[in-house]
Amino acid sequence: MKIYISKVLIKLTTTTPFSIQADYFIELESKLYEISTTDELMGIVDKSLNKIIEIKNNK
Repeated sequence: MKIYISKVLIKLTTTTPFSIQADYFIELESKLYEISTTDELMGIVDKSLNKIIEIKNNK
């Protein structure tokens, strides 16, 4: 699951309009390899989705 989420976060860094927040998604992607619980993984997913929604609403 971590690999799939990692690929999605990296894809967001090159996809308009999400690429404007590339640093944010890269930081979350780097945290994937430090986590050890499902709750931590879901925290990263939640943060990612919240940022995606924020960017889409500000378009």
